[in-house]
Amino acid sequence: MRPLPSQSSRFQIENVNDLLLCPFFETNSLITTKQEHFITSVEAWKLLANQSLTDDVLRQLVDLVYNMNQGGKSRKLTKTQYLAKFIQNPKSN
Repeated sequence: MRPLPSQSSRFQIENVNDLLLCPFFETNSLITTKQEHFITSVEAWKLLANQSLTDDVLRQLVDLVYNMNQGGKSRKLTKTQYLAKFIQNPKSN
């Protein structure tokens, strides 16, 4: 990871137990596109929490999060390639 400016902080969720911080970020908005990414992440977490991990759910997850992280500027795989890694018969969008 690159160093942060002195007035910055970094928070990365790597474990479902970290989601306990969700209520904090719902009442204390993040700045810039980080707020949009947070909202998208919450949608993805709810999708995962409420459904079995079927091909359709995987497609929904990839559709939700594919454009996060600076629009995927350094992404090496297309959306179709990601789907092909997890789904036997991916539908191209």
